[in-house]
Amino acid sequence: MSPKLVEVGRHLNIQIHTLAEVKDVKGEAGNFQATIFQRARYIDMEKCIACGTCAEKCPRKVADEYNAGLGKRKAAYVKFPQAVPLKYVIDKDHCIYFEKGKCRACEKFCPTKAVNFDDTDREFTLEVGSIILAPGFEPFDPKVYDTYYYAKHPNVITSMEFERILSSSGPFEGHLVRPSDREEPKKIAWLQCVGSRDIHRCDNGYCSAVCCMYAIKEAVIAKEHAGHDLDTAIFFMDMRTPGKDFDKYYERAQHERGVRFIRSRVHSVEPVPGTDDLSIQYVTEDGRIVEEVFNLVVLSIGLQISKDTLKLAETLSIDIGDGRFAATSPFEPVQTSRAGVYVCGAFQSPKDIPLSVMEASAAAAESAALGSLIRRTVTYPEWWLAAPLPAVFALLALEFAARIARNTQLILQEETGIPHVVDPWGGSYLMERLTHDLAQKARELMREVEDLGGMAKAIESGVPKLRIEETAARRQAMIDRGEEVIVGVNRYRPETEEPVPIRAIDNRAVRAAQIERLRALRAWIDSLPKVPHVPLEALDRGELY
Repeated sequence: MSPKLVEVGRHLNIQIHTLAEVKDVKGEAGNFQATIFQRARYIDMEKCIACGTCAEKCPRKVADEYNAGLGKRKAAYVKFPQAVPLKYVIDKDHCIYFEKGKCRACEKFCPTKAVNFDDTDREFTLEVGSIILAPGFEPFDPKVYDTYYYAKHPNVITSMEFERILSSSGPFEGHLVRPSDREEPKKIAWLQCVGSRDIHRCDNGYCSAVCCMYAIKEAVIAKEHAGHDLDTAIFFMDMRTPGKDFDKYYERAQHERGVRFIRSRVHSVEPVPGTDDLSIQYVTEDGRIVEEVFNLVVLSIGLQISKDTLKLAETLSIDIGDGRFAATSPFEPVQTSRAGVYVCGAFQSPKDIPLSVMEASAAAAESAALGSLIRRTVTYPEWWLAAPLPAVFALLALEFAARIARNTQLILQEETGIPHVVDPWGGSYLMERLTHDLAQKARELMREVEDLGGMAKAIESGVPKLRIEETAARRQAMIDRGEEVIVGVNRYRPETEEPVPIRAIDNRAVRAAQIERLRALRAWIDSLPKVPHVPLEALDRGELY
């Protein structure tokens, strides 16, 4: 993920708003106004160089959420080592200065003076054309399973905590040890479907789709860390491996890596008195009652939608379906009940990373297919309301003339049969002569409406200067005297090694036809009624061309 995060952070068209949440969304598809609440960072992002001095000098230690509470972090911290943007933040809820009004060690030792305790929360509005919801999921909290002793016994952990234990950047630097005594376990048990397929202890009747595969992966990696002498057992109801080569991985884990798979629903986990071990009693498929002692028990917790995500759905006025996931249609799997709002990932339904990436691409494609990102209506000043021609039709006339200019050489070649020829007057001169007043009004409008700034450059580059008119007149005079006029050399013709001269020829018939077209266009524009308001969304979609 790190390379992709860096790529996103560097992309010129992607703006990242950290510590932010959506408070309100108004408008419709193509024209949303989203109110964003952004919490104070208390670190100047422009000055912060991520040197880590603030965290090093901070005296306050709190539980590290990223390491699932197995380690500690400081009140001045960065979420995780590959965070983008890599900027520190001060945790206001645990900072000594905000609690007692003293300390400020981070501010004292920061080499760039990036700490700013006067920073404040802020709200701002973003105008967007569409919204893609990818809030992820919330890991199930297995404390409701009181018979599993989670949070009561240190060696009963969740799969998320086990992932952090295995990670080289985790609290134990990748060493496979159990939390109670930092000893290497010899036997590990995984209990499946904790928080999934259960409507008694929780209200999650669905399968979380990822637990079987991540339990197999964790068991295999655990054996790689500790060696094949490690005894790993996975207790399951049904092993679900529907993805590509997932079943092959399951078979290899069972037959090549020695991972034990036991079909049994474990009711309870009991501590072994006098030790840090745990006893599991279960019933085998043939009805035998077996009891085994394990050094570590991992609960394979499921995925569920958080309360914050449900609140976001309420803010956006989108429907929630079964399992508290976003309501979608089988034929429109990323379209929510509100037009212009799309969903992907675990909020659509429980799924793994490949499927989430696929849905994210689908949601982005739907967003692009929506068309204009922002549609707005611009009210023009009073002087423009009295003008004989609306700006939109002025731009239309200019585009029409520009097309004539671009096609002039092609028309000449087709009519004369001579390659590499140009009209000495050029289509751009015709555009200047016959649409001068249109261009003038359009340029005046550019100074009033910044939304059309891109069109201003096109008009300015297309309107010729006086010297172009004089040059064209001299060329025409030379042609009238029977002289050959070479206006340039084409050095890039693939069919010949020699440079090909570009000649100007007399083509008054073609110019006459162009003049008639422009005059007809001008007459049609003059007959149009005045338009007081022109929607720029039409320009955005290119409908006027």
